Amino acid sequence: MAERNTLIKKRKWPAVLAAAVALSVICPEAAYAEEGELWADSVDSGSVIWEDYSAEDPEGGEETISYSETEPEIPAEPVPEITPEAETPAAEVSTESSSSESEAGPGTEDTAEQDAAASSSASSETAEEEEEPEEEEEMEQEASEEAIELIPEIRAFYSNEDLLAAQNIVHLTLEAQMDSLFEQTGGSLMFAGKDTYAFEQMNLESAKVGRFSEGDAVYILSYEIEGWVYVESGSVRGFMKEEDLVRGEDVPDRPDEEDFTCGEQLVSPIDNNAWAYRLISVHETTIFKEYIFCREGTVNILEEPDLSARAIGEMPSNSIAFLIEDVGDGWYYVESGAVRGFLESSLVETGIEINAAVSASGEQAYSRAKQLVSPAENRARYYSVASVYANGGLNPVRSEICEEAANYLGNPYVWGGTSLTDGADCSGFVQTLFSMFGYELPRVAESQSMTGTQIPVE
Repeated sequence: MAERNTLIKKRKWPAVLAAAVALSVICPEAAYAEEGELWADSVDSGSVIWEDYSAEDPEGGEETISYSETEPEIPAEPVPEITPEAETPAAEVSTESSSSESEAGPGTEDTAEQDAAASSSASSETAEEEEEPEEEEEMEQEASEEAIELIPEIRAFYSNEDLLAAQNIVHLTLEAQMDSLFEQTGGSLMFAGKDTYAFEQMNLESAKVGRFSEGDAVYILSYEIEGWVYVESGSVRGFMKEEDLVRGEDVPDRPDEEDFTCGEQLVSPIDNNAWAYRLISVHETTIFKEYIFCREGTVNILEEPDLSARAIGEMPSNSIAFLIEDVGDGWYYVESGAVRGFLESSLVETGIEINAAVSASGEQAYSRAKQLVSPAENRARYYSVASVYANGGLNPVRSEICEEAANYLGNPYVWGGTSLTDGADCSGFVQTLFSMFGYELPRVAESQSMTGTQIPVE
């Protein structure tokens, strides 16, 4: 089958070089192919292409790439290079050629015709070099496309759009979007114009989550459809009809703010599906840290302040949590790592001495609660709008993990190690670090890559 040769100038090599580099990334086995070995994995089925590279083009000093559909013959020994001393000046070559033709006689006519054809071919190639820039750009484009055609994987991701289309991009679910913290807002102050209720849904037939007396203060957090508003009043959060509310100037003998009365809570935040409809509140959402310390044993963090409730986390020995609220009857509402729930106050320690001890040692000296139930399934996660973390739109544990990891910068790398101080490898470091925050991960990186929940790349 006839060979087809493509002349590519030195300045056109970047396009071919880029294709070669991409081949080495996408198809590593091709990058280690020995000379003369077939690159079958990077070629479309049905045809095989061999590559033969010549050192220089004698006519113009240009690099030449030859693509051939037949296997080239590989010489047994390399051809010795011609040294500058052995080169013959062009004038001498011309003189010797003339005298050689005169001495050779009629038998050399075929040779002369071949020399003339070679000279004509050289002139033709020189003329091609002087073509207009537009034609040169077309040749370069064709050469790049031809190189890309040799590698189907490159052609598949020829643009960013093609690449993104091939990715498994995960979009956040509604539950994942709610996996953040409450943010403090001002709200619009209103007052109940009559005795009325707050509802769990924008439906008068839905469950009543709060009761209001005329004159109770109500803050509108958001305006919804069909005259409904989402409100907050003390510990009541739910939906009301805007028509049932009046402005402050319409309230006779309006009390001062410190004397405001609020609605009565009818449903616990744990059972109120409207509680976290909007993660905003007029109350303070970021509070100072007050430490809870588990000295010995394991203390369960429960979904409700009830010993029969489901355990959603465990505090191991020498672990800490943050006190969010003392709910009474011997129960604390706490957060530790990604766990938010209730524990018995008699099983842990808190107070000035504990705060001083933890502050002196640093939080990194203590572990966090082990998560048994995901935040999305934990009904207690939004029992309180308060947190020791400021709202950042992300789960605060992520920032904690990064801050903790920074404490071990500069420590040695040890293959197979899992110690953050004495030395660890990559997966051992990750496994030990995450275990401090209650996350159990597999030991090796390959298994870790298959663990967890996919998140968006956008």
